[in-house]
Amino acid sequence: FVPGYDFVNNDSHPNDDNQHGTHVAGTVAQSTNNGRGVAGIAFKASIMPVKVLDSAGFGTFDDVADGIRWAANNGAHVINLSLGSSSPSNAMRDAISHAVKRKNVVVVAAAGNSGPDPMTIGVPGNLPYAITVGAFSDNYTPTDDGDDFLTSFSSTGPTVEGFVKPELIAPGGHILGLMKTSSTLATLYPEFQVAGRYFTMSGTSQSTAVTSGVVAIM
Repeated sequence: FVPGYDFVNNDSHPNDDNQHGTHVAGTVAQSTNNGRGVAGIAFKASIMPVKVLDSAGFGTFDDVADGIRWAANNGAHVINLSLGSSSPSNAMRDAISHAVKRKNVVVVAAAGNSGPDPMTIGVPGNLPYAITVGAFSDNYTPTDDGDDFLTSFSSTGPTVEGFVKPELIAPGGHILGLMKTSSTLATLYPEFQVAGRYFTMSGTSQSTAVTSGVVAIM
């Protein structure tokens, strides 16, 4: 880890009491020596934890935008945005533009889980400066590419403004990662617990994390 920030509580201790962000971060960079045979895509990457959502997974556009700017201004190379909203936000648009155009940061955003109908991609996935990621499943046969399929929940474009989104899809079904067992998310979905702190989660949040890991390696 490198130092981060908590924009929900306005302090330098970005503890994840929801654990959605922890599962996403693990998908990007969890270590290889965990004894479970599970590794993040970019397992040598450093994580800059920036908290912009509360324990229930909600937040404000201003906090998210401030978090994006803070990460970009403090040396982040890749910003993963596994979050979304159906409402427009000029603050988020301007923050992502700042990160990409002024700081040369790659911003990777989730398409959203409102599919399969067209024009269901929300903010920030609908913004032109972000790489937007949908989700596919390997149908529980990781060595067989022939039966992979686009998940029914993966949001699709085009956007209202006419942008072709998402740019790509990545694995987003039953992704195994770490969560604290007493957290909000783990308590809501105990059926996803595999063993100990390992949980499987599905969503474009997870496919976005896979893509952020690939970008980190690049």
